[in-house]
Amino acid sequence: MKKWISCLTAGVLTLSLLGCQQEEMPASTSPAEVTLPANGQDSQTAPQEASAEPRIYQNSVDGYLLDLPKEWANVKVIEASRSADFLYPSANPEANQSLMRIVGMSVEEWEKVKSEDSPSAGQLKEITQIDGSMYFYVLPLDQILEGKELEEYNAMVKQIPDIIFNFRVENK
Repeated sequence: MKKWISCLTAGVLTLSLLGCQQEEMPASTSPAEVTLPANGQDSQTAPQEASAEPRIYQNSVDGYLLDLPKEWANVKVIEASRSADFLYPSANPEANQSLMRIVGMSVEEWEKVKSEDSPSAGQLKEITQIDGSMYFYVLPLDQILEGKELEEYNAMVKQIPDIIFNFRVENK
């Protein structure tokens, strides 16, 4: 059982530290793509034009909420297990540039990761601990954008501290 938890934790951390992906994920991994709704709208509606209001993202596994600025209206969110990867909306559909990834794990899993002196543990930035779960965010180590997209990307990255500051979990 301990080996299984170690493998799962190592897998989550490995995925968390990937900065970008040039290819689509295989269908067998079945991550869920989440459409960010405008405030008060169902997430299944068609994407809306960017408005002056922030978008609210709610994670389908852990239920946490993030207020995303209007500039994040077209950000694609890929959920897999207890992680959510926020991808920059590049004009190049193959440039899956991560803005950030949020990872959740149990306190026990986190203690195990720390005790193993995993180098990837240093990349995890703690957000909070709630009801036996730890939440972290990870910024990409590399990026592939250029020109105007790089400028937009860098401006969006500067918004991440405010997004993380407003991280919250509401009762399910």
